Amino acid sequence: MGHYIANLRDIEFCLFDLLDRDSILGKSIYKDIDRATAMGMLGEIKRLAEKDLADSFIDGDRMGVDFDPATGDAKLPPSFIKSYRAYVDNGWGLIDAPVEIGGTLIPPSLRWAIAEMVLGSNPSVHIYASGFSFAHVAYALGNEKQKQLAKIMVEKDWGATMMLTEPEAGSDVGAGRSKAVEQPDGTWHITGTKRFITSGDSDLNENLIHFVLARPEGAGPGTKGLSLYLIPKFMFDFESGALGKRNGVYVTKLEDKDLIILLGGIKELAQIRGYTNVSYVVSAPNQDYVAAVCSISFIPNYETGGKEITFSAVGDASPYNTKDFAKNYLGPIAENRAFCRCVRSFLKINIVAQEELGKSKDEDKNAFEPSSLLERVMKDKNISFEVLKKRLVKENYPDAANLTSIYEIPKIKIFELLDRITKA
Repeated sequence: MGHYIANLRDIEFCLFDLLDRDSILGKSIYKDIDRATAMGMLGEIKRLAEKDLADSFIDGDRMGVDFDPATGDAKLPPSFIKSYRAYVDNGWGLIDAPVEIGGTLIPPSLRWAIAEMVLGSNPSVHIYASGFSFAHVAYALGNEKQKQLAKIMVEKDWGATMMLTEPEAGSDVGAGRSKAVEQPDGTWHITGTKRFITSGDSDLNENLIHFVLARPEGAGPGTKGLSLYLIPKFMFDFESGALGKRNGVYVTKLEDKDLIILLGGIKELAQIRGYTNVSYVVSAPNQDYVAAVCSISFIPNYETGGKEITFSAVGDASPYNTKDFAKNYLGPIAENRAFCRCVRSFLKINIVAQEELGKSKDEDKNAFEPSSLLERVMKDKNISFEVLKKRLVKENYPDAANLTSIYEIPKIKIFELLDRITKA
C-alpha cells in the first residue's frame, strides 16, 4: 500500500446521489456504460492509483529529473516511467482523447472522478499523460493536417506541453514576444524563449508536441495578436508517424525546485485527521530574519486520546538559509516551515523540506541563528543578559534562574523575546 487511499464511497455519492449520473448512463451516447460499468472502472483505477501509481511518488519527488544541459534531454526516474506505463498501457489515457480517433466515450463527470484518484495518487502521471488531452485540442480546432497529427499522437502516445509563459510575460499573456515567421512552404519559423513549461521534456515518449503561443509577423499587440503553433520535438511523416530529424526546440534549464514545499497534501492530511484551526504570529525584526509561530488545534479523535490538543512550532527564514531568489518571500517560507513542523509532530510523518537542509556556502553558522539575532537586538537596545534573565525569572519562566546564556533559551521563546524587544 502506498501513501494514497481513494475514497470511492464519496466519489460514488457525488456521481450518483448528487449529480444523478444514472439519468444519462446506459442511455443515448453512453448506452455502453451503465452504473455497474462505471463503478467497475472506478474500482480498477482505485486499485491502480493506490498501488502502481503511488509506488513512484516518493522517487519522483526525491530523485526528480535528470537533465543533461549539453543535449537538452531530460530523463525521469525508472520507477515513475513504470507507473506511467501502467496507466497508459491499460488504456486510461484514452478517456481524454476524441472518440473519433480511438478515444473512450465517457461522461466528463466520470472522467474527472477517475482523474481525481490519479491526481491524488501521483499528479505527475496525469500531467505527463496530457498528450491525449492536447490531441483532443488539435483534433477539435485544427485543420485536416492537424487532425491527422492528433490521430498520430493518440496512436503512438506522444507527449505534449503548453508553452505560454515568457521571461517578460507571465500572467500578462498578451506581452509575449515569441515571433512566428511564415515560410514559402507553408511552415513557420518560431523564435523566442518560454519558461516554466510543465513536463517540458522527458524520455517517456518517442516524440513530444509543443503547443506554442507566438505572434505572427505583422500581428497586432495583446492576446488577440497571438496564434497557437504545434511544434514537434522530432520532425515526422504525417502518414506513418515515422520520426525524422530533431527540431530546433530545446530545454535549456530546469526550474529550481529547492524551495517548493508541497503543503497542499500535508494540509489535506491534517484536515482529514482533524485540525480545526490554524493561526500564525509573524515577526520581522529586520530585513535579515523573519520568524513565525504557527499553532494548530486538533479536534478530539482517536489520535489525541479524545482530547483537543494544540501544537505550536517556530519557522524562520533568512537570505542565509534560503536561496537567493527567495529573499522577497521570507514571511511565507517561515510560515510554511512552522506549519510543516506542527503537522509533522501530530501526524508522525518523517518529512522535511529540502530547503531546510541546505545552507549557503559562505554563511557564518552563527550569524543568523535566532539566538545570535537576539544578542544583536539586545545590544542595540542596551539590554544585558542579566537584565533579560531577571525579566524571565520575574515572569516565572521555567528554570530561568539557571540560565547562563541566551543560547540556552528555546527557539520558540527567543522568537517571543525578539518580538517584544523590537516593539518596545
